[in-house]
Amino acid sequence: MCDHRRAVIPNRMIYCHYFIYLAISLATIAFIYIVEQEVDSLFSASLMALSMIIFIVSTLATSVYRQERFKRFPMDVAMSLLFIAAGSALMIIFNNEEYMVAIGALVGYGLNFTYSWMKYIRGRAVAKAD
Repeated sequence: MCDHRRAVIPNRMIYCHYFIYLAISLATIAFIYIVEQEVDSLFSASLMALSMIIFIVSTLATSVYRQERFKRFPMDVAMSLLFIAAGSALMIIFNNEEYMVAIGALVGYGLNFTYSWMKYIRGRAVAKAD
């Protein structure tokens, strides 16, 4: 029998890396727009929020490949979405302040990283069936 999982995970990794690269590029462009004030600050903040959403969703999609023994539970995905929403809200509400857009991005990325790191440290492993 063919193990389809062995073929799906590498393909997922390949395509998710395209989205991660896109998210990093969008964040760079958003920061350039914020500093040079070429476009409306709301557009720049929205672009930054979009890049954060793309990045976090791509890393969530590949988390099974990185650590097979640590499974993403629905509560983990909900917490990640809550952190993204909090960071995005800060960026969009305070879009006229350059530093608040950066702080909003740090809140979104930082809380997601901290949550994943604490989960890894605690060792919430999937129970193995006997």
